[in-house]
Amino acid sequence: IKNNVPQDHIDKFKTFNKHANAYGVKGCFMPIAKKNQEVQHNQVFTTESAMFDPNAKSITINVLCSDDEHPKTKDDGWRIAELKLHITEEDKKVMNVKIITEFHFYDTQLKVFAYRSHSAHLKQEIELNYAAIAKMDEWAV
Repeated sequence: IKNNVPQDHIDKFKTFNKHANAYGVKGCFMPIAKKNQEVQHNQVFTTESAMFDPNAKSITINVLCSDDEHPKTKDDGWRIAELKLHITEEDKKVMNVKIITEFHFYDTQLKVFAYRSHSAHLKQEIELNYAAIAKMDEWAV
């Protein structure tokens, strides 16, 4: 398992996806940009994951923040936003749907886009202002 997730977390949250014929672990923290990492203006980070439940009506993508240098689980941080990606009947017909999430870093904001690999033209988006994120950071301490 990537990111050195503790074994007790894996044991507690590991599930098997019969549709993808693969195991997954819920509640993991997947850092996009790490603490003290310089991020360039207009830099884009992209992640890919598998749709776990083909009967789901939506997928929630949590945007987390952490003061830890190497966060491993969602408990190592706090949620600053969520993006709900709605699942259509067409999505349910596609085998092994991949969910693409893009993080676009700009001067004063972060935009997060999510979409299904087979329908990239149907992007859903949230926009976060860095000043608001910093204020949330103060509240979390």
